[in-house]
Amino acid sequence: VEIRRTVSDNNAGYGFAVAAAPVRLVGDSARSNGAGLGVFIDGGSQLAPQDSIAGNDFGPGNGYAMRVTPGALPMLKANAAAGAVRDTLILDGGRLTADGTLPYVAGFTWRVLDPLYVDSGATFTVAAKDTVAFDTSAGIVVGQQRPAALAADGTAGMILFTASAPLPLGWHGVEWHLMSGSGSTTSNAFRYVDVDRAGYSVPCYGDCNAYQYAAVRFTDS
Repeated sequence: VEIRRTVSDNNAGYGFAVAAAPVRLVGDSARSNGAGLGVFIDGGSQLAPQDSIAGNDFGPGNGYAMRVTPGALPMLKANAAAGAVRDTLILDGGRLTADGTLPYVAGFTWRVLDPLYVDSGATFTVAAKDTVAFDTSAGIVVGQQRPAALAADGTAGMILFTASAPLPLGWHGVEWHLMSGSGSTTSNAFRYVDVDRAGYSVPCYGDCNAYQYAAVRFTDS
């Protein structure tokens, strides 16, 4: 499916909704919808190079500019969001199994609703200057089933990982799960990242203390 130079306006739901590939959504505009763009693709490794959501304007008058799953990130490129009612872009939880970037959109914060799993050789890149706010049960797990990588390099502008809920609530943090005997990909980077209000505690019922989980964790299967 290819959609070009099309305007979608005044819809109660999404201006454009994508649930399967192949797709090219290029140079389009969504105005005054509940949300400008919704993409619901799991994984992302099924996408081809020609699949693209690029050069669109999802901002003017929309409640939210974008709500996407991790599998949409490989084809999400250079879209505008200015003029949306809320300054929040939604990233659903789920799996990323192909290289994808969470882009920086000036004036906007990314909100992650559920746990994000980076797997199957994928590298999840967080752009410099991004602010990413995680819901209480959300976090990032890198390489739980197969080696993967997280590239968060804030050298060109500090990256902030924080909680979306007010104090005292936090979020689950970042975990690199190194597969025993298989190592990890080489593209991990974690520089100039402010990890705020992360980590959690699991109560132990009986004669024991609660289990404490750090904000940034390295584990081995």
